[in-house]
Amino acid sequence: MISKDEAFLILSKWQDEGTAVRFIASQSELGVSVKGRVRFDRGYIKVENAEDTVAFPEEAGAVFEYTDSRDVKVPSFVGKEWRNALGIVLPSGWKFFLVAEGNEIEK
Repeated sequence: MISKDEAFLILSKWQDEGTAVRFIASQSELGVSVKGRVRFDRGYIKVENAEDTVAFPEEAGAVFEYTDSRDVKVPSFVGKEWRNALGIVLPSGWKFFLVAEGNEIEK
């Protein structure tokens, strides 16, 4: 586990540098994978590209961790594995990952 401050330093760096990231989430039979850039906007952290936006709240109570695909069950729809991801668990139970460009590994 890492602190919220550490997580926000990583997210801010990705935003400032324009780093491409992949947002990966799955729960039950629903899965989402979106590639874009990180942006902070009105209390939300967004991953967006020209066509898609995924947004989640800068929620108090979120838990942050460093992780990779060896630590979690990678949904088959993703088609990739990764290393050095930022894992985020919201109080609602939703868990997702942000993987910076260059940290994806083809399956």
